[in-house]
Amino acid sequence: MKVRTVALLAALGMTATSYSVWSFGPRPDGRGSATRAGAGSPGLELAVGDGGAAFRADGALRVEGRLGHERLASGRAASTFALVTVTADARATERTAAPLELAIVLDRSGSMRGAPLERAIAAARGAIDRLRDGDSVSLVTYAGEARVIARSVAVDRWSRSRLLAELDRVQAEGETCISCALDATLGVLRGGDARVSRVLLLSDGEATAGVRDVEGFRRIARRFRERGVPISSIGVDVEYDHLVLGALALESNGRHHFAESAGELPAIFDRELGALVRSVAADAIVELELAPGVELVRVLDRAHELQGRRLRVPIGDLSAGEERTVLVELRLPAAARAREPVARVDVSWVDLARERRDSAFGTLTARRDPGGDDAPLDPVVATRLERSETAAALRDANSLFAAGRTDDARRRLAERQGALAERRERIVAASPAPDRARVREDLERQEGSVGSASGGFARAEGAPGTPPSPAATKAGRAQVRRSAETAVDLAF
Repeated sequence: MKVRTVALLAALGMTATSYSVWSFGPRPDGRGSATRAGAGSPGLELAVGDGGAAFRADGALRVEGRLGHERLASGRAASTFALVTVTADARATERTAAPLELAIVLDRSGSMRGAPLERAIAAARGAIDRLRDGDSVSLVTYAGEARVIARSVAVDRWSRSRLLAELDRVQAEGETCISCALDATLGVLRGGDARVSRVLLLSDGEATAGVRDVEGFRRIARRFRERGVPISSIGVDVEYDHLVLGALALESNGRHHFAESAGELPAIFDRELGALVRSVAADAIVELELAPGVELVRVLDRAHELQGRRLRVPIGDLSAGEERTVLVELRLPAAARAREPVARVDVSWVDLARERRDSAFGTLTARRDPGGDDAPLDPVVATRLERSETAAALRDANSLFAAGRTDDARRRLAERQGALAERRERIVAASPAPDRARVREDLERQEGSVGSASGGFARAEGAPGTPPSPAATKAGRAQVRRSAETAVDLAF
């Protein structure tokens, strides 16, 4: 596969004079050197707005990066954040260059008998009907064991009919071995740089056979992530294990969906397939090489690998208009220099339209101010940090509610909603004009999610005939799963 390297220049602070910048320079691996926009570099535009310099790769992806603080006091150790935002071109139309590889994994355990299995099969049929000739599909069903109905079958008018007929023969029976299904699915996937792959895993219950613990499922999901295949998990009704399905999605760079009734399945399958056919880039990876002395404190929300000073964060496939973020907290040593290198950032992806791997890179550098104070936290970074804290609050409230501590759960949500309300206008007011609308929208969405969760718990407590624990009601369990879905979404 051909490799094209695009070097990008941008300052990443709150003003055009900020020293938190991406700097040009040849790659030490010899894969390319920088070319300025306007100097014969196709597909590279340098845009400068009120919020300071920014960069744009005018192709499959737009990559933005910034430090949490555009200025830090020198002479002492300091903490800051680095945020990398990768956004797929919203103007992209459906791509035909990259074939799709879809694996549909259906729960056929005894609890799926009747309408749930019928709706699941109908949703799978709809997805197969929408696949294009040349795409491939695998069908796996599972109960106490997995059955491979179709192994990476190329779709055409004849195979499509056979696949639909096979689905009609699926019957519900037995236990639930989710890990059996995933092991079988991993064995039928082909993958590859020029192929967009996705697993749609449906479950309506907890695992009763095979792997049953969350950490075990994280290990399984890691194997899919390493193959570049996200798992989008779909929980049906309110008895499934939301911790397991959420972990599978988050660890593999997939999505998690809650279908309160089986009737919602066709719409979920349609959304997933719609995102697949609008895929712009595959196998996107963000890497940060920390400067000497810089310490990684934590990576928020995302699975990652750290080898020495090099951090690798796979972010998966992106469809038109989709955004993925990587937020890390860093500890910088005391510095006497006015400008201190923080990290080299490399972002690479497969451009599906051009069928080749592209990359962007740059260096984040902090401004150190002798005798001064740290600058305020960058509003865009602050908003992404709030998202992580909101997701944590939803997870905490879920755990408290499930343990019967309903007052504590609602108190946790109330505290989070109050913090968001108190910070929202301050963060919005500090935002550069180009970022203001998206910052406000993000924070308001978070407030809405927390308020919805609190209201859902209140309705569960007030339901007629509520048992001693509202968490045992269907309304309570539904809200827990709705919050779990939102928490995964906020991590992106």
